[in-house]
Amino acid sequence: MAELPLAASRHAFRARRRPYWPGEVALVGAFYAAYAEIRDTHGRDTAGGAQERAAAGHARGILHVERLLHLDPERGLQSLLPRGGLPLHAINAFYLLAHVTVTVAVLVFLLVRRPAIYRRCRTALLGVSAAALAIFALYPTLPPRLLPAAHVRNALASGGLWSLNHGGIERIADPYAAMPSLHLGWSTWVALSLAAAIGHGRRRWLLALYPLFVSAVVLANGAHWLLDVVAGAALSLLCWWASGRLHRVAASGNPRGSVSSSRGR
Repeated sequence: MAELPLAASRHAFRARRRPYWPGEVALVGAFYAAYAEIRDTHGRDTAGGAQERAAAGHARGILHVERLLHLDPERGLQSLLPRGGLPLHAINAFYLLAHVTVTVAVLVFLLVRRPAIYRRCRTALLGVSAAALAIFALYPTLPPRLLPAAHVRNALASGGLWSLNHGGIERIADPYAAMPSLHLGWSTWVALSLAAAIGHGRRRWLLALYPLFVSAVVLANGAHWLLDVVAGAALSLLCWWASGRLHRVAASGNPRGSVSSSRGR
């Protein structure tokens, strides 16, 4: 019977130790390489090819479902968006920069200051990213800004340096990666991870404002459909739950085997 607490204590000791950061960098780099491969393979067919036709068909299907459910707020939210100038540039900059910088900053913070929960959080983030990449490859989808039938202005086409028409930014963008919204997947992960890092506190609910603001931005600038946003948040919650289960099983040290062996004695 002593095997179970011993295994749990060993796992707790490993969790408190700061992970080996070169290995973590290599792992994240491998995931980015996978993303780049999918982006280059599936996101460059922009001349009316099969990939673009499939993405447009999927987008029309999402638009149809949203209109049937009367849940198509993209145009309404876009009416609140400035048509140009500094405010629009700031929103575009937030859309293009915060997605990566905030996520990476939180991941580094967890690695350095919260090693006990880092592995669980990292597993959840990689799970969200891997699942989203698979869906991008299997179910390419145009965003509202690129589907004429949606009648949504392409706000990301303007904004100078922070425009998707800028050469450097256009090179790293995948026009068919709307479903699910990885912006919502990652921003929901940020809120969940920081809530776990903070622990109990009456103001933890304020962290939900970040993914809510990201939702408003990606809907208003035509980057995502409402169903993309819901799918991205749901995928993040699912991966968060799954990573928690996985790490609890690891912490238990295979309780089924330990129990059965103790019964055999």
